[in-house]
Amino acid sequence: MQRQYKGQLSGLYLWNAANKSTKAEFMEEITKLQEVNIDAYNYIMKVPLKHWALHAFENYVKSDHVTNNISECFNVWMEIFRAQPAPSILEGMRRKMMQRMTKRLEEGRNWASNIPPLVKKKLSERQDDLRFVCK
Repeated sequence: MQRQYKGQLSGLYLWNAANKSTKAEFMEEITKLQEVNIDAYNYIMKVPLKHWALHAFENYVKSDHVTNNISECFNVWMEIFRAQPAPSILEGMRRKMMQRMTKRLEEGRNWASNIPPLVKKKLSERQDDLRFVCK
């Protein structure tokens, strides 16, 4: 499409329309494209909106990876409690969470500043890189 329908204005309206999250906003932008370049409008409208327009994307989760990863971690935690009655399971989970939060609190208290060490390291690396870019 870029080669066929050149022009900054057409591309601008197309990208603006594609990135709108509601149908009303999308229609407002796509109408501008139609006014500027009817051929580009007709060409792009032949492609189903679900493939390129944000407002038309399906909003259900297509991958359960994150959920699956969390449940796997939870299941590893729960292995030691499985044979116990429900109150013992809940107490075990509570203790595990408290231990984890206490450990993180203690680690945070040992930091030299309010910025986490990993973030500080990344900022330092980027700062070093920028010294060579900005002169």
